[in-house]
Amino acid sequence: MKHANNVPGLEDHRQGMFAFQLELLRDEIAEIQSKIAMYDDLSFKIKGWALTLWIGILGYAINQRSPFVTLVSVPVLVAFWFLEAHFKCYQQRSMARMGYIERFINSSIEGPVANLGEAFEKQSFGTFVLPDPIGRQTCKTDEGFKTYYREKTSFRRGLWIRNVRLLYLFLLGATAVAVVVLQLLGFRQGG
Repeated sequence: MKHANNVPGLEDHRQGMFAFQLELLRDEIAEIQSKIAMYDDLSFKIKGWALTLWIGILGYAINQRSPFVTLVSVPVLVAFWFLEAHFKCYQQRSMARMGYIERFINSSIEGPVANLGEAFEKQSFGTFVLPDPIGRQTCKTDEGFKTYYREKTSFRRGLWIRNVRLLYLFLLGATAVAVVVLQLLGFRQGG
């Protein structure tokens, strides 16, 4: 009886499978980087629209000589803030998976294959899930990642990501200041 490792062509099959999985990893990294860049671009556009509308509303309030018209910008800003946070959550999924891949490449992850170096030695990725650009499958196989993923991709966290919250908090504060300044300048409701 032949041992499984002595089956003709089995080693070629393993090497071919490993090469295919390695290519999947490369493609996944490229896809994740592309998604992250796409969401950064979308975030920039959302901020641009929020700022444009805020300036338009502020200009209209000054033109109408009504400080309270400025308050119309509050729900508009909140809506854009929520929209951006929503897309940041999507981006965070890809970033969480990219972090997982980086740990696999650079150090270790618990499991049958601890890192990329060991994968090369064994010519197998073991239980490392490929491809999984948003991390859903990895959540099913790694409880630690699942906990991290849920925390990192929560909507609440998306709202408070620094580059999301700063603009909207600033504009909301500026709206309050604009209302006060316009009132002090003698603009009245309907004036």
